[in-house]
Parts: sequence; C-alpha cells; structure tokens
Amino acid sequence: MNRTKAPKTTEINDINFVMPSHYELQNGIPVYEYNFDAKDVISIDFIFPAGTYFQDKPLLARAVTNTLEEGTKKLNSKEIANEIDYYGAYLQNSLGNNNMTFSLVTLTKNLENTFPIFVDIIQNAQFPEKELKLYLDREKQNHKINMNKVEVIASREFHKYTLGISMPTPLAQMDDFDKITSQDCQDFFKKQYRLEDLTILISGGNTKQTKRLLETSLGDLKLEQKSKPYEYKEGNYEMKKITIEKKDAVQSAIRIGKPTINVKHPDFIKAKVLNTLFGGYFGSRLMANIREDKGYTYGIGSYLQGSKYRGGFGISTEVGKEVTQPALDEIFKEIEIIKTELVTEEELSKVKNYMLGSLLNGTDGVFDMMDRFRAVYFNNQPDNYYQKYIQEIKETTPEDILSLAKKYYTNFTVVVVGSINESK
Repeated sequence: MNRTKAPKTTEINDINFVMPSHYELQNGIPVYEYNFDAKDVISIDFIFPAGTYFQDKPLLARAVTNTLEEGTKKLNSKEIANEIDYYGAYLQNSLGNNNMTFSLVTLTKNLENTFPIFVDIIQNAQFPEKELKLYLDREKQNHKINMNKVEVIASREFHKYTLGISMPTPLAQMDDFDKITSQDCQDFFKKQYRLEDLTILISGGNTKQTKRLLETSLGDLKLEQKSKPYEYKEGNYEMKKITIEKKDAVQSAIRIGKPTINVKHPDFIKAKVLNTLFGGYFGSRLMANIREDKGYTYGIGSYLQGSKYRGGFGISTEVGKEVTQPALDEIFKEIEIIKTELVTEEELSKVKNYMLGSLLNGTDGVFDMMDRFRAVYFNNQPDNYYQKYIQEIKETTPEDILSLAKKYYTNFTVVVVGSINESK
C-alpha cells in the first residue's frame, strides 16, 4: 500500500435501504424487525404515543418516562435493577414531543429471562410515592442549578417564543416539581401507554424466539380501539428580541431562529442542504467565520429540526461576554451573504458529499437501519424516502440555496443571555 497517495473516492449514487420485515401479533399489534446480522444481541423497542404533547401538566410525561422502572406489582426498583444487571442487559428510554420509546437491549441467549421483566414494567408500572419524590427532588435541584446557566436560560426563552408556541403545556417552573403525584403518573400511564397504540421495533436476535415471546405475553390479550390521532394545533409566531443580563456571567448565550417547515414540505430536504452549508457541520460557514476566523467561540452551529407536525430552524452558540455584539454582527452578516450571493459549485459539492456520506455511515447494521426506519415510519414518509432524499440532495443547485435562504432566513427571534452591556 502506497500511503503517499490518498485512496480513490467515489460519488454515492444510491443506498440500498432495505425495509424491515413486518408482521402483526394475533391481536393486531404491529411489529417491524431487522435481523440480518447481530444475532447474538437484540434490541426491542416499545413505542407509545406518550410524548410531551399529551401531558396536561409540565414535567408529567418526563416523570412517567423516568420512573417506569421504579417498581411493578411483582418487583420493586432494586429487584428490577438487580435482575437486569445480572443478565448483562439494560433498559433505556427516550421521550419526544410525540412518542415515548422504552427499550430492552440484551444478549439473545438471555432474552427468556429479561423479556418478562420488560413486559411487566410496561404493563404494571406503579410509580411509588417514595421513588417518585426522590426523582423529582433530584430534578428540582438540577433545575435550580441549571437556571443559573446562560445557555439553559437562553434555550428556554428561545423555545418559549419559537418551538414552544405549539406545546399544550408551558415550560416547567420550580413549583411544578412539587405538583406531580403518583396518581398523576398512574393516570397518564393508563391513558397513553395502551397496548392498542403500541408499535414494536426489533433489531437483531432470533425471529422465532422473539415472535413466540411476543405472542405468549401480548398477542393473546384482547385489545380495544386505538386512540384518536393527536390533533396538532400550531400557535401564532411573533418575532421577538429578548435580552437577559447576567452580570456575573463570563459568557453570553445566543439563540437565533424561528418555527419553519415540517418534514413533509417539498422544500425540506433541500433546506437541509442549505442548513448544513450554513451551520450544520464542522466545515460550515458559521464555524469558519465565528470560530476559525474570529475566535469568538469554541463552537457554533445551526439546525433544521422537523417532524410530521412542525419544524424549527435555530442557531446556537456561547461566546465571550466581551464579543457578544461582534458575534451577533458576524452571524447576521453570514445570513445576509447566503441570501444575496450564489454559493460555489465546489462548496456545495463538499456539503453534498458530507451529507450523503453521513447517511451511508448511518446504515451500518441493523441498529442504525432501525433508527433510519424509525424516522421514516413515525413521520409518515413513503418507503422510498431515502432514495428521494439522495436524489434531491444531488439535484440541489446554487440557485436553490439562494432561493431557499431568501425564503426562510427572515423574521428571526433573537435571544441573548449574559453580560450584554460589556460587549464591544
């Protein structure tokens, strides 16, 4: 091998994205499975429509998610932890606006022992008062500490006036931690963690064994009608400029952005290209200017988030307190440039290759493939979404970037928290 020569690179034209196999349990619960490798390990995800959109109190969905494992009718929290640890398995959860995912990851040979515990939790979680109080006290203390951090304050304020306009409950305040009860958790659990609304995703393992365990534990249970789909109601967005001074801060936190298009919008994929070029990866324009050239920050980035309901664009950074205003000036300078000047084919090609390479890297094995499928399935995208994704990235032109920037990079809310008056 001649190490003086770089390896050849080739352009990514297509990715063979294989859809998972699909079947239903006897009672209709849908199951999606990848098991073409990772036979010795299995990950089982139980996904319920139990995200923050469905809570009627701040913190409630998160409290339920994080105390699921604190005891059932059969086992207390210590017994659950000891059993799971004994078999080298682990439980994890993930909470979003729409869904909650509860996962078991275990060696396939130990599934017979760990799966019953997993199912017991999802059917019989009790939310004991003692354990719930300990959790809420810890969270309250962390919240108190975090509310002294400029980045946390800025993110909360930004969320309130942009992405938060669509949330049915406000952001948590200190006294909200004292308002969550065990009965609240039990009621939310009963309402949102219904087997009628369950979707199961399986990565790895042995198909016959897994299907048998699912059928014997869940498949013969009588189910009622599914819950009605969530009725999303968007709030009214008004551009804001918010400054909060903290004289003792050594940095200022900056958040800039707005609500924007959802993943179903025809502009979304090409808008992802725009975002990546602007601030979405280490070689972006924001990083090149604010970090590499000016040295105002260790890191800065932009993001374009999207779900089937709504999307959000944001710019996020923390800078030295003495360069708060110069950093803001440079950010808006970059916004103006991308809205008025065509990008070069060379710069755009680099961004496309980065995005396609990241997509390819994210399809390495059953666990990555399931993550990709999850994004398609729960956003109601077609099976050929990634083929469309690749094609639209490749077809994006400098003119598209200019047009989209003019269209979407306007009317921003700006939040600055820190020692604002010391800016030069």
